[in-house]
Amino acid sequence: MHRSNDFWFSDGNIVLQTEDTQFRVHGGVLTRHSQVFKDVLDIPQPGRPSEPQVDGCPVVPLFDDTEDVQAILSILYNNINAYNVQGPVAASMIVGMLRLGKKYGIHYMWKEGLRRLKADYPTKVEDWQPERRMIFGDPKVYQEKLINIAHELQLETVLPALYLACVSGYTFVRIIFSKLIVRGLTNFHQGWPRRRSSRNRL
Repeated sequence: MHRSNDFWFSDGNIVLQTEDTQFRVHGGVLTRHSQVFKDVLDIPQPGRPSEPQVDGCPVVPLFDDTEDVQAILSILYNNINAYNVQGPVAASMIVGMLRLGKKYGIHYMWKEGLRRLKADYPTKVEDWQPERRMIFGDPKVYQEKLINIAHELQLETVLPALYLACVSGYTFVRIIFSKLIVRGLTNFHQGWPRRRSSRNRL
């Protein structure tokens, strides 16, 4: 467990803890932007010696990815420095905005992440503007993450464009060959238990 280099404030009054990182931040900042945090932190907590604390601050465990928490804290604290309203932002930040924006009721963050995702992966061909990207990074890396978050949050409308973007760099032969490999492996794994059980019955 280590302390965040970017979000460890000496005057912070609460410690958010992910699997491997602690963030010492301000409860007032969280409750100002998140209805979920407001509901949780506004509940009076009786002092108990057994409750975990760090430097006198209560520890709030989060079952979220450290990268996602880092992303939303960057926006809450750095605001314009974290992302340009008109320019592109990192794909990792978009994932955090979508996942935690929805989970913690940070509505403007959720809406902004969704706006950027739909702008880059529209439902109509005429709306496709590759020269005006709202998300930056290595497409080979982040498009898979965007597909995962789209499935996770049931954002079906962006999936066709995302899948098209994923295969656009492949030749037709490579796509077909990849499908054959996947189909063969799937059939192999599906058939293996049946063949094995047949031998056991003999």
